[in-house]
Amino acid sequence: MAAQDAFVAELATHFKLQDFKPTLFLLGIEITRDWPKHRLYLSQCQYIVNKLAEFEITDCKPVGTPMTPGLQLSKEDSPKTQEEVKAMRNILCMNAVGSLLYLATTSRPDIAYTAGVLARFCYGMALASYIIGT
Repeated sequence: MAAQDAFVAELATHFKLQDFKPTLFLLGIEITRDWPKHRLYLSQCQYIVNKLAEFEITDCKPVGTPMTPGLQLSKEDSPKTQEEVKAMRNILCMNAVGSLLYLATTSRPDIAYTAGVLARFCYGMALASYIIGT
């Protein structure tokens, strides 16, 4: 810590500084430090809880893997009728997947592959719903 204090003191000779103490939250990301192990943990738990409520899926259950191993999404899984297209629009698939992509790039790299697969699938559904709707 002495080296850090010396560095901050040197910076203070050139810039106006204020010590705000360790950051606990930054841009909605909770920051937890484990000083003895030299580890930094990032969490967006509240963001996830808010998104679950927004998409009305608060009753979902946690799973060990973000996607069923070997799952193949195809055009057959996309909406085929006008009614199915309308139902999918109510789910806001692209918004939900966009939220997953945000999480994957900020604090949850473990869901990046699954979010990418879902994004490609939803894009295909959006394209199919456009074609069906015309």
